[in-house]
Amino acid sequence: MFEKLSRYIGKAVTCQYIWYGVVTSETSQLTKVEPCKGIKIGAMWIPFIGRGCAIMRIYDDDDDVLYENFGNRGRLESSLHR
Repeated sequence: MFEKLSRYIGKAVTCQYIWYGVVTSETSQLTKVEPCKGIKIGAMWIPFIGRGCAIMRIYDDDDDVLYENFGNRGRLESSLHR
């Protein structure tokens, strides 16, 4: 799962994540991937799962999904539509 994402280091990606209940996205150069911990995109560190934060998906310029958090998909998306 993280191998595909690691191949994009140095390339532009978009990370969609939840930050304290708010869906946020960041588009920048992927500079670091730490499996099971998080990513560094531009100058920002985003954990895969952390206190008040969870990456939902990461995709490239062609909208190909590089990572998706299936474990939280239903719960996160359903909470956004309340």
